[in-house]
Amino acid sequence: YSKVCYLKSGNSAAPARIFAAAGAYYAMTGRRSCRDALPQEAVKAEIEKGKGARFDPVLADIMIKMINEDKNYALHAVDPAPGAEEGQNNRSERRNDMKKRIAAAILLLALALCAASCAEKINDTDVCATGAEIMAQYVPEGAGYIYRLREPAEGEKGYAIDAEEFASYYGDAAESPDFSKIADCFLYIDETAPTKPCEFALIKLADAGYAETLTSFFKARIDLKIENAKSYPDVDTSALKNAVFASKGVYVWYIAVKDSAADIDSFILGKLKG
Repeated sequence: YSKVCYLKSGNSAAPARIFAAAGAYYAMTGRRSCRDALPQEAVKAEIEKGKGARFDPVLADIMIKMINEDKNYALHAVDPAPGAEEGQNNRSERRNDMKKRIAAAILLLALALCAASCAEKINDTDVCATGAEIMAQYVPEGAGYIYRLREPAEGEKGYAIDAEEFASYYGDAAESPDFSKIADCFLYIDETAPTKPCEFALIKLADAGYAETLTSFFKARIDLKIENAKSYPDVDTSALKNAVFASKGVYVWYIAVKDSAADIDSFILGKLKG
């Protein structure tokens, strides 16, 4: 399973990529003379490690999703225990069963890859310009801080954010977001009125596969703010409790703006869809 399963020649290589991915999965999950079948977590770790190198990144994400949904490890290659007696009929049945499982996995991967290839087109969107429009339309009196990856241009408000400051907002002592995954960002965080929290972020990622992880950091921040607010009855937590978390392609965003989260979410989606 260490052979290259990632071909860069585009959709024409899709069948080869699918068969390679399915073959690698069964090589890892089948019993071999030198080892037992690998456990699911080990298979998933191997796929994650090889994403973009040995495995096509789209197929790798699909395979990881399949593994997460296969709670009982039903898709693994079934082999008898070493030394177990096995008749000709049983061997034939086992081979047929494995062929069916491989065919099913290949079909699932093919369908998922087709869905990914035919996915809705997403516009290349300037997150800073979009963030400025959101501020003007939905948070016109905002007194909080605006952050971008770059220094603000002449006439722009805000500051450039670095990895350390980004981690101070979205990380903790144990773990912080991978700042290198972020291609561009617009953050607005208003803590000037502690009883009325208001914030949102629109992020463009360098790697769409990081969207779920980054969203988990956003959710953790909002959950912590809600938890901390329990000690302060005057804090209006409605914006936090009704926060929107979403992603599309390489874009990730969250919105904790009172009475406007749904409208801002629709605004962002409109920008992405064109």
